[in-house]
Amino acid sequence: AAKTMGINTGLVKLKCFIFGGICAGIAGGYVCLTLGLFMDGMTENKGFIAMALCVFSGMNPIGTMIGSVFFALVDSIQIYLQVFELNIPYEFMVSLPYVLTIVALVIASLKKDKKHKAKIKKVKENKSEIEEKDIEYTI
Repeated sequence: AAKTMGINTGLVKLKCFIFGGICAGIAGGYVCLTLGLFMDGMTENKGFIAMALCVFSGMNPIGTMIGSVFFALVDSIQIYLQVFELNIPYEFMVSLPYVLTIVALVIASLKKDKKHKAKIKKVKENKSEIEEKDIEYTI
């Protein structure tokens, strides 16, 4: 819709990409300044979960919010489970949010694949209907 109004969508995407990078840089600086130190891996690769969340939610704000709460809950549960000293290695507990992120991405991918297959099938049906009409007109 924006393209039909004469707006350069490529430029808008570029500006948004640059703005997102600036925000990420400010957030990283804020984390360092509030802790008063810098350590390697201090954000624990939460950016991977954030990017996967965007894909999983389909860029829907409500879905993103629900997914954020879900992944935060899983992250807090893994910390809570470490306190109980179960006979499960803590590395498994720490990896739990990332494993669930990958599972969520696989599920989202399968759902999108199913939708794409349905769209392709619909297009093929429409194409065959159009070809049948063309054949009727030529006869």
